[in-house]
Amino acid sequence: MVRRNFEKRSAAKMSQLMQDARKDLENKPTWMGERMWEQLKAIWNSSNFQKKSEINKRNRNSMDGASLHTGGSIPHRVLWKKMKETKGEDPTFSDFYFRTHRTKDKNWVGIHAESAYEKFENKKIELSSEASTFVPGEDEADSQPTKVMPSDIDIWVDVVGRKKGRIFGLGSIAKTLNPNQPSMRSDSEVDALRSQVHALNESLQKQEQEKLLMKQQLQRQEKEMAETNRNLTFLMQHLGFVGSSSRPSSSPQLNDETDEDSEDVGSDHIE
Repeated sequence: MVRRNFEKRSAAKMSQLMQDARKDLENKPTWMGERMWEQLKAIWNSSNFQKKSEINKRNRNSMDGASLHTGGSIPHRVLWKKMKETKGEDPTFSDFYFRTHRTKDKNWVGIHAESAYEKFENKKIELSSEASTFVPGEDEADSQPTKVMPSDIDIWVDVVGRKKGRIFGLGSIAKTLNPNQPSMRSDSEVDALRSQVHALNESLQKQEQEKLLMKQQLQRQEKEMAETNRNLTFLMQHLGFVGSSSRPSSSPQLNDETDEDSEDVGSDHIE
């Protein structure tokens, strides 16, 4: 984190130093070597560099107000969070855009900010009218809209586009509101998605039915096993295997000794 912050600040500082040096090519900066200074002057004076510089200058002028907003140093994601906490719900796209691109007296921060929102509103009206048109079915319940109305964020991105992964007007909140490249889906794509959802629902219902049947079968098996155990217990009790005790058998060695004693007694009696 420290290294990344250091490199970011160093890059910004170096960029500013190079801009200052390019403004006065007659005087070499004290911190730069003579050889490097001559190489940089050759690059800056080249026709290719001058051409690119002029193009970038025209682009900046044509996008007057494009990067302006009223949030100051506060990131857009923080402004979004504050508006959400105030309202208790996510702010609408229009409310957030007005908050970040119009002043307190409701003036736009720039021409580009205003024109972009006007294009967004016109596109939204156009799509809304298309979505309100229904394809008639056999009855009123079967009628479906010709197009599905996309979200405000999708419409906005479709109007202003993306540039290097960034979306004009959204700032740091862009990745949260629109993490993936959106697309205005055609009717065939929407129908295909609906078919996939329908197929998934049918598959889930089938799995649930199979699970229910397996559960019922398992319950029947458990019931049959319990009945079998009861019958087996009753049969063993009836045959006397349960609850009976056997007499302990005498030790063979003890019996032999007893027999020998008996013989000795008999012998003594004869004598």
